[in-house]
Amino acid sequence: MDLSRFRYQGEDARELKPAAKTLGKAPRSSSKACKEQDDNSSDTKPLVPLPVLLRPGLKLVFVGFNPGIMSSEKGHYYAHPSNAFWKNLNRYIVQDGSLTCYDDSSLQESHSIGFTDLVARPTRGSEDLSREEMEKGAHILLEQLSANAPALVCIVGRGIWDMVFRAVFKHQGVKKGDLPAFGLMPLRLDRSRVFVVPSTSGLVRDKRLDLWQQLGDMYRGEEVEVVHDMIDEVKDEEVEEEQEGTEDVGDTAEDVETSQDVETNQDIKTSQEETTEDVKTAIKEEVKTEKIIKEDEVASQYSKTRESA
Repeated sequence: MDLSRFRYQGEDARELKPAAKTLGKAPRSSSKACKEQDDNSSDTKPLVPLPVLLRPGLKLVFVGFNPGIMSSEKGHYYAHPSNAFWKNLNRYIVQDGSLTCYDDSSLQESHSIGFTDLVARPTRGSEDLSREEMEKGAHILLEQLSANAPALVCIVGRGIWDMVFRAVFKHQGVKKGDLPAFGLMPLRLDRSRVFVVPSTSGLVRDKRLDLWQQLGDMYRGEEVEVVHDMIDEVKDEEVEEEQEGTEDVGDTAEDVETSQDVETNQDIKTSQEETTEDVKTAIKEEVKTEKIIKEDEVASQYSKTRESA
């Protein structure tokens, strides 16, 4: 069927040409290099998965949820200008301050760092992914990590770790409540150590930069005293089962923030209870001391009265 007759023929009609390919690397002098190049990119570029940037024996591999629209259009990981990933990588991991999203494929050689995602399909947000996609993606991710055996795997987003946990450890009798919320996990994925940080998306308020500092120290082989925020274990089994049956697939930014708010409120409540107990104990001790002093005064007065008699 000839579609040319449907083409607009007005005076302002223009010939459509395919977008030209940009050769070479982007400028490295600005932290906004990704955004600057995107301003000149084509809006009609089809969405395609990002390449899996892995090879055997890497020191560190980052695992994201799935490519966003801008990352897919650019063909690079964490390409959205509001995403804090490259800022954190420059400051805490490689510490040279000049890397951008256009350097992702070269980091295997230069810094022994790789990249992959839980799900390859690009979407506007992780909420557009199906549960089936994420469960399948978790098993594919495990195969990738097993084949390449990186020393350390950094999962960028609590929701990703939840899916991996369900796929690997849930049926082994491991309780999620026994594990840290973020940081170094006391479990391994095959031979790889696992470190979890919050999503670096601009939608997530909690950046937990202390975790990135710990990750950087581990990457450089320095000894780290890791302090975890533990997730409160649900003691009521019926409540736990009910939550398990209705919980969402992955954490949205709102879920992460709500979870953190609950943990913070629990910490505050515990602190207040401890403070109250300390005050009560101090009051009891003070009353006891005053009672002893009064008894001593009475005894002394009685002794003086007998002596004068």
